[in-house]
Amino acid sequence: MPSLDRGGDRLRLVWAFECRRGADRTHEQVVFTGGASKGRLWPQVLADVFGLPIRVPAVKESTALGAAMDAGIGAGLYPDVATAARRAVSFERTVDPDPAAYRLYEELYGNWLRFYSGELGLVEKGLLKPLRRAAGT
Repeated sequence: MPSLDRGGDRLRLVWAFECRRGADRTHEQVVFTGGASKGRLWPQVLADVFGLPIRVPAVKESTALGAAMDAGIGAGLYPDVATAARRAVSFERTVDPDPAAYRLYEELYGNWLRFYSGELGLVEKGLLKPLRRAAGT
């Protein structure tokens, strides 16, 4: 299991994921694209944090692939987005979660959530400055 020295960042990922779950979304897997998906560490971390299989596509740069698919639709190579995706997207691997690591992250997440809620209350009362600010605030 990876070091927990950046555990807070990983637990914020869980929090963001849980917010999406609360919006009546169910997840059976996560697709992970971009530069970090090229290595072995982050796909495993995400699988362990979310407790879900992580699918890593053959083409990691999903923005570029999406633009190419749109161009293909415009040029008449594909009739629609669904067809373009079926033909252009493939996956090179699936990373399964480590059950022991997932249980540990779940325990840590509960502790982190209690801490975060308390910290947020102090910030809202003006007793503590936030560590991070959203852009534009």
